[in-house]
Parts: sequence; structure tokens; C-alpha cells
Amino acid sequence: MVRLALLSSGILVGLVGCAPGGGWSDGDPDDPFGLFGEDVSLAGASGAAKDSDGDGVADAVEEELGLDPSVADSDGDGWDDGVEVDSFTDGTDASDHPYTGGWEIGSCRNDLEGTGDTVGTTAYQFELMDQFGDTVRLHDFCNRTVLLVSSATWCGPCQAEAPELGGWFDEHEVDGLMVITLLGENGAGQSPATDDLMAWATDYGLGHPVVADAGWDVTYRYVPPSFGIPTQHLIGPGGEILATDAFLSEAEVVANLP
Repeated sequence: MVRLALLSSGILVGLVGCAPGGGWSDGDPDDPFGLFGEDVSLAGASGAAKDSDGDGVADAVEEELGLDPSVADSDGDGWDDGVEVDSFTDGTDASDHPYTGGWEIGSCRNDLEGTGDTVGTTAYQFELMDQFGDTVRLHDFCNRTVLLVSSATWCGPCQAEAPELGGWFDEHEVDGLMVITLLGENGAGQSPATDDLMAWATDYGLGHPVVADAGWDVTYRYVPPSFGIPTQHLIGPGGEILATDAFLSEAEVVANLP
């Protein structure tokens, strides 16, 4: 695949490609009661436990979790407390909620600690805005194999690759694959806005997250100062980095699914 080379300064210098100008356990401080993700709805004999706000979580459990038993959506983020508990998100933090895109969050999301950016290390966390305006966190997909794809909206090879990778996700999501497009620049060579991210996802029929990698900040973790796009980085279950700055076949990706 043809790519253009890219220096860290953003100067086009080459001829190859397109270049941008487990869950918590008891005792866990994040889940001291061992309740997140468990079936805690109306715990009690014969369903007799009180659920004042009708969110599917018993009042006593809500009090233990710091939730408001009288309000179905304690943090006002649009997601009822029962949904947040089942999704391993924090019902007391409006910035932490299930994904609008519907992507499942792994129960191990808070168990990972990044150790490096090279093959064999555990990938550091990142938090980037997606096409819905949500914050995507890499470690939320701790139980999946994650294919990161560095792209730009003006890059022809990236455009050609996008629907193919979208098809991989559609076919193998149920098998444990997550694809995340790291969109570094829009057509004006600027950091993508939400509209740019949504347009990329819509134009190529993508069901996976498309996120704004402003300044190529995350991409630069995995590539040399001079790099080309598109390029891929593969992270296995548990956050282990399996490949960086690579071109992987579908078979190679599938071989590393959980």
C-alpha cells in the first residue's frame, strides 16, 4: 500500500503513503462492595427489597455505592443507575457512562496499569473524543483485541482502507475484536472536530469508534518520528502490545482474538 512519509514537524519528506501536514473484587477501592457488573437489582427475599426510584437497583445497594436511591439517574448523565452498574461505569460521575455507540465495556477496565509503548508491554491508557462526543478510553476494552488505525481524512490510502477495516469489526466484534480509528487530521490539516469524526464514520459505514488523535499524540507512542499513514497497532486482551506501525492482514488480527 502506498504511503507518504511524515516527520514529527509535519513536513512531507517521503514517497511512501499519506503524510499529515475480570471485574472488581471485594476489597478493590474502585468497587469496595464487589457489586459493579453484578446482578444487584432488587437483592432480597422474593424481590422484596425496596427500589424507590425504579432503576433496578435496591435502595440499600445504591446507598452502598454512593448513588441516590430517590433518583434513577444519580449523576444526571442520561443513563439510569441500573444500566451503569451493569456496564461497569460509575453512576456518581457524569463523565463516566456507557458508550452512545453501544460498545461493551470490560469489567477489567480499572485493573490495567500501562507499562510502555513497545511490543510486550501493557499499553498506557488514553482518553480521546469519539464521533458521538463521548470520551473513549483504551482500557475500557481490556478484554478485547484492539486494532488501532492511524489515519487522516485527506489520505487516499486511509479512505480506501476504512471500509475494509469496518467490515473486519462488523464480522468479528462478537469474537472479541475492537477497532479504533485514530484520526489525526481533517481535510484542512487540523485536529478533527466531532463533525469530522462523524462524517468519516458515516461515509464509510463504520460501527466502531472514530476518535480525534490531536497532534498525533497517541500515534506517536507507537511510531518513529518519521512515519506514514495508514498504519496499524495491535493490542491484545489485557492490554499487551502485540504490534506497532504495522500492516496486518485480517487473518493476523483474527489469530490474536481472545
